[in-house]
Amino acid sequence: MAAVETAPTQTTETARPALWHPWLALGLAVLCATSYVVALVLPYYANELHERPAGDLTGFWPYDTSLGWLVSLLAVFSFALAPVVGFGVAAWSAHRLWEDRQAPRGRLVWLAAMIVGAASVAWIFTPLAAELRVWLVD
Repeated sequence: MAAVETAPTQTTETARPALWHPWLALGLAVLCATSYVVALVLPYYANELHERPAGDLTGFWPYDTSLGWLVSLLAVFSFALAPVVGFGVAAWSAHRLWEDRQAPRGRLVWLAAMIVGAASVAWIFTPLAAELRVWLVD
């Protein structure tokens, strides 16, 4: 008798998305929104710069503290990378919501990440963001 080789059976199991993916997306979206608040909006209003002309940031909180360089770096991140990351998170979340439309797991977190990411992008087009951009660059 000849030995008959049989092919191994493959199970057709659908891949379940990892449960930490929506939380990662939400974390990135919240990081983008938080960077705006911490590095731009809070110092702008805390120093009452909305009532003064644009100028040098030296001598203003938190730029005059030992963490001033970190806040400055975060401010640059806010304008340079936060809209790109926010758009990526919003697009990724919308894609996952569409792909996982039958599975209810994580949909609320994906939706929250999509909203916060889109809001981070939309904020760039507000008058306050334009004023902060001028204030930061000058």
